[in-house]
Amino acid sequence: MKWYVPLAAACVFLSACGGPSGTSEESEAAATPPAEPTGLLNVYSARHYDSDKELYKRFEAETGIRVRFRESGAAELLEAMKAEGDKSPADVIISSDAGTLYRFKAAGLMQPIESDILLDRIPEHFRDPDHNWYGLAKRLRVIVYDPARVEPDQVDEYADLASANFEGEICMRSSTNIYNLSLMGELIDRLGKDTAEAWARSVVANFARLPQGGDTGQIEAIAAGQCSAALVNHYYWVRMTQGSDAQRKSVEKTMLSFPQQDSWGAHVNVTGA
Repeated sequence: MKWYVPLAAACVFLSACGGPSGTSEESEAAATPPAEPTGLLNVYSARHYDSDKELYKRFEAETGIRVRFRESGAAELLEAMKAEGDKSPADVIISSDAGTLYRFKAAGLMQPIESDILLDRIPEHFRDPDHNWYGLAKRLRVIVYDPARVEPDQVDEYADLASANFEGEICMRSSTNIYNLSLMGELIDRLGKDTAEAWARSVVANFARLPQGGDTGQIEAIAAGQCSAALVNHYYWVRMTQGSDAQRKSVEKTMLSFPQQDSWGAHVNVTGA
C-alpha cells in the first residue's frame, strides 16, 4: 500500500524512545480528523510513546490521510491479527526487535514493499532481506553496572558476566524476553552454539535473584544494592535520567558499558515497521 512509504520514512527521524503516553488502549491520533480525509491508515503498534502520536498527527497534516492506531504488546497484536485473518484492518505493523518482527513475518502477516526512499535511507543490515520490514530506530543491548562495586574493565565484554567475579551479582529479566533471545542469537552466530550455551549457563550461575521485571527494574535493583550488573537496552537508562525523582536518583548510581568495543561491538537491534 502506498501509504506505508511516507509514514515509515517519517519514522526514520524518530528516536528509539519518547515520553510514555500512559495508555495502551486503541485510540486515534487526533480528536478531530482533518477535513475531508482522503483515506484511512490503520496502524498496529507495540510502542506506546508520545513521539509516535506526534508523528501520526504530522502524517495526517501532510497527507490528509487519517491515522487510526491500536497499541498493545507485540504478542497480543500478533494473536489479534491471527484471529482476524484476512479481515484484519491492519495496514502497518510497528514493533521493537527484529526477533518480534520475524514472528509477524513467519506467521504470514507481512508483505514486501519496494520503496526507493526506504532503500536509500535505511542500510541493508537494518532491513528484512525480503523487504517485509524496515528498521526505523536502533537500540543497543548493553551492560549497566554499579561503579562503586565494579571497575569499567570488568564489564567491557559480554563474557565478563559469566566470570566467577560476578557470583551472586547479576540481575536479569526473563530469558524468554525477546531482547535476551536476540542477544543470545547473535552470540550463537558469532561464538557457536556450545560456547554461547556455556556462557549462558555461567551467567545463570551468577544470578543474585530469580529473573524478574523489565530493564528498568534491573537498573533499580542495582541502585538498591541487590546486584552489581545487568543487561539492558540503552534507552531505558537514558529515559530514567529524564524520569521521576526516584528514577533519576536510581540511575545516578549506575553507569553503562558498551561491550565488545575491541571486537564486533555491542549488540544492536531495531524498532521496525
